[in-house]
Amino acid sequence: MKTTSTTARIPKFLSGEGEMARRIREFDWGSTSLGDPEEWPESLKNVLGLMLANRFPMLLWWGEDYIQFYNDPYIPIPGLKHPKALGQTGRECWQEMSRAIRNAGSSR
Repeated sequence: MKTTSTTARIPKFLSGEGEMARRIREFDWGSTSLGDPEEWPESLKNVLGLMLANRFPMLLWWGEDYIQFYNDPYIPIPGLKHPKALGQTGRECWQEMSRAIRNAGSSR
């Protein structure tokens, strides 16, 4: 997993104590199309804050690349793909479902 310094200021929407909040804070988002979390759209920050606080398993694909985020209750679902699934594109992580993912993107 790519990580950044943990001494950087923690954005409020990522201030949770769970495993995935920590992993999202530490991930090198600059290596993805999303870039710096401080510059993410407010809509993404709001959804992530709600998702990370939720007790129901949740997966979020964001942007044209379907960059993946998920919460702690979702961890068992990707199985051995966790924790590498965080920050991957949906197509990269779920190659066995690539046709469905590609079709979902074309229905916009």
